[in-house]
Amino acid sequence: MDGCSSDEALILATGRGDLQAFAEVVRRHEQWAWRIAHRFLGDDQEAADMVQEAFLRILTAAGRYRSTAKFKTYFYRVITRLCMDRAKKKQPCFMETIPEFPDIGAGAVESIMQEETALLIRAALDGLSSGQRMAVVLRYYEGLPYKEIALSLDTTPKAVERVLYTLNVPALSLGLNLAFGSILLAHVLELNTLSEPDQTPGCRIGPLIS
Repeated sequence: MDGCSSDEALILATGRGDLQAFAEVVRRHEQWAWRIAHRFLGDDQEAADMVQEAFLRILTAAGRYRSTAKFKTYFYRVITRLCMDRAKKKQPCFMETIPEFPDIGAGAVESIMQEETALLIRAALDGLSSGQRMAVVLRYYEGLPYKEIALSLDTTPKAVERVLYTLNVPALSLGLNLAFGSILLAHVLELNTLSEPDQTPGCRIGPLIS
């Protein structure tokens, strides 16, 4: 299989035992999968673990894959479910790792304000339920439409829209004295313009392939 093959063709080939096809699937999707896991969980290593587990599950199930939907939609569902299951098992805590912000050459005062705002955003994300947090990540960081978010979260587009609308209400109780929606949306929309990282930390699944 070559780099021009569709994701669906690659995963079908994987199901027939073509591990080169699977390696191409990993190459195409490991960065965005890690990005979602990292923004949801707030931890580099946990994000890498989730991505590794997602690819392992996809590899294991490749022989049963049927191209009735886009592979990426299927993958969104896998990584979303793994992250949310992981969040349920964790003890509640606020992560210090924050989403990346662009270097705009700000002075010392502006840099401090930017860092404090980023920490508030991280705390706000950690204060949401797992479903709300994933909806924010998929919508405002990844730019997914309501329909695709709904498929990932096993709900309806209307329910997704209602959750995101609720999170835009400043009176939302998050234990933080800020208008969550206005601050969060301003920064995550800015992040959508950033280029992707060249490397994805820790996402190596080769040793798991027998």
